[in-house]
Amino acid sequence: MKTAMKKTVLTMYMVIFLSAPSFVEGVALKYMTSAYGDSEGVGMNRPEGIACSDNFFIVADTGNDRLLRYSYSNDILMAETSFKVAELPYPIRVQIASGGEIFVLDGKLLKVARLGQDGTFKGFLSFIGVTSPQMVVPRSFRLGRDNNLVYLLDIYGGRVLVVDEKGNYKRHIPFPNPYGFFSDLAVDYKGNVLLLDSIKGIVYTASDVAQEFSPIVENLKEHTRFPSSLTTDRLGNIYIVDRHGGRIIVLAQDGTYQKTQLGFGWKESLLNYPSQICIGSENDLFIADTNNSRVQILKLVQ
Repeated sequence: MKTAMKKTVLTMYMVIFLSAPSFVEGVALKYMTSAYGDSEGVGMNRPEGIACSDNFFIVADTGNDRLLRYSYSNDILMAETSFKVAELPYPIRVQIASGGEIFVLDGKLLKVARLGQDGTFKGFLSFIGVTSPQMVVPRSFRLGRDNNLVYLLDIYGGRVLVVDEKGNYKRHIPFPNPYGFFSDLAVDYKGNVLLLDSIKGIVYTASDVAQEFSPIVENLKEHTRFPSSLTTDRLGNIYIVDRHGGRIIVLAQDGTYQKTQLGFGWKESLLNYPSQICIGSENDLFIADTNNSRVQILKLVQ
């Protein structure tokens, strides 16, 4: 009888173990360096946006109405060039396509522009096949994993709008109800769309064929003051920017809380109202540290 009970208990533990969600190893952030200005020594002014490529990154230096390009490879940082685009008076979000084109969201015009690698203005993204295209109001946007799709957080239309790089309508996913305020979105390596509700502290997800969002995290308020931005790495881990708390919250792919990194302040490795983040090909995390008027670079250590 005792042997039979032991086998039953062991079987129950095995079932619980095998059905439990998988966990990734903890991710730590190691401070590397910071960028404060351009090659001429002109400092940044409240940068809001940043985007990474293989060996360089682009900063939306919002307060100076310009974009900055830096090279960063093998832990060596170098300011390369800066350029202003007359059509973009207030750049706040930036993305880099695989071919080198730069996509920029302007916070005053509420339009997404396409630029050449050298900053040449190629026009604003139009919306072909979208009902009332003049009413699209993007709060944020992302390029898809193949760079042929643009995902826009359309706060007026109450949806994530998906178009190709020329603006042709592909599909949309309506916001889940009820909601507070959606501040950012991300697209992971599988093509899943992540949606961040800053007010309610919820992260939603939708697959590349889904017609609606489902919550993956419902308790961000336990760890953040005001979650405002997010991104994912190549393993699917999720990184949430706590704008008011100056922290980075790390979640596993299934939304399980992992740890809190950094903190509010002015010294290196501390943040003051950070904005957009991105992750480079060498496992580096770049943060637009807005109120400290700099970009901080940290290494992802797993």
